[in-house]
Amino acid sequence: MKVLLTLDGGFSKEIFNGEKAQVKAFLEGFKDVMPLINTASTKEEAVKSLLGVIVMAGDVAWMLGAIARLDNTVGKLEVVE
Repeated sequence: MKVLLTLDGGFSKEIFNGEKAQVKAFLEGFKDVMPLINTASTKEEAVKSLLGVIVMAGDVAWMLGAIARLDNTVGKLEVVE
């Protein structure tokens, strides 16, 4: 399965590819990290907060989702098989 990010104008890019359980974890990480990003005043501060959460998560796909959120703050996610 693939996770695509579609931006304004219809441009889309693949941001993750994996099995169904991995995609689910990726999407959870992508969603779960949003409050950290919204409360951080800088990207550096968001990364520092994120590092503490990542160490506790222990799931690589979740971690990749959380990290992907830092670089992809706009757009719509789509999962395709």
